[in-house]
Amino acid sequence: PNQTEQDRYMLKFVFTRTEAPSNPSWNHQNTNWIVPENKLVSSDLTLAWVYIWQWLLGCAKAERTHVVKAKRPSTSSSSSQRVLDIYSSGKDPEKLSEISNRLLRKQGQNKHERVLIRDRNSKPVVRDDTRGFPIRWNERAIAMEDETYQLAAIGEAALDPLSSLLANDDPWLQINAAFALGEITESPKNIMSGLIELLSSKHQQVVRQVLDALAFKTTHLTEACYEAIKSLIRTENSDWLVPLVQRGWTAQDQIRLNAAFLLLNATNNPNRHPQLEELLTDLLMDKNGYAAAVAAEGLVRLGTPTSTQTAIEYLSDRRWDESINSRKAF
Repeated sequence: PNQTEQDRYMLKFVFTRTEAPSNPSWNHQNTNWIVPENKLVSSDLTLAWVYIWQWLLGCAKAERTHVVKAKRPSTSSSSSQRVLDIYSSGKDPEKLSEISNRLLRKQGQNKHERVLIRDRNSKPVVRDDTRGFPIRWNERAIAMEDETYQLAAIGEAALDPLSSLLANDDPWLQINAAFALGEITESPKNIMSGLIELLSSKHQQVVRQVLDALAFKTTHLTEACYEAIKSLIRTENSDWLVPLVQRGWTAQDQIRLNAAFLLLNATNNPNRHPQLEELLTDLLMDKNGYAAAVAAEGLVRLGTPTSTQTAIEYLSDRRWDESINSRKAF
């Protein structure tokens, strides 16, 4: 809390990670995970901590991880137990079937649809009702089902049940399956085909989550995927033009921003698709300034003579001299 008489300002940094770690990015001494003695949580969440630690190390060094035990906490909350359940599933085929069946039972509940708060006149407001922290789609901070995180943590062994869930007609199951597949490194052709097919879904929530998942798999993108992205960028869907949030963003805004992030990630690949520069250039004209800004960064990273010139022209048109605001003649 600001307890002074002076105004205090916040500077917000917006960033995005464009590729998974391949090596530690810090002054790295060893691959061991050391259970901290002093921490804010009272529960022992080593299984979850090690999962994240290994991801940060990168695949090559993660296999050598060992847990060095320190003084272990003795208490556990219900939320902590949920976390432990997620990361303790192992790769038992019977356990895998049980988890996917539990997730399958969530179909038909319309969880892909939002629940909005209402004003004093009982009229809905474009803001999600998050009382009780329901697990369902919302426009602020969506959480997937616990089973989805379990399948993602299991990894490659969960690809078959996730493929079946992806093919289910229920949008919420498709969203959850796409999320989990995005967390798993392996990308078989049938999985990629299933994800790309859903880019033509009539449900904007599904399309957004699939774009998120594909952004982790840009080395495996096919011609069909780039054609689907081109359609999303160049075609307006009248059902996706209604403001979803108080700042006025629509589903189409969100979809094109997700597409911009996917294309930005794709610039990291040595075998870049010929359509990449074309699609990034298209996004420069988008009315969503975030999508256009991400596309400009993508063109800079491509580094071709034409992409660099296009980005320079775009950024030059939008430069601004702050001095004309702060200096006044009297």
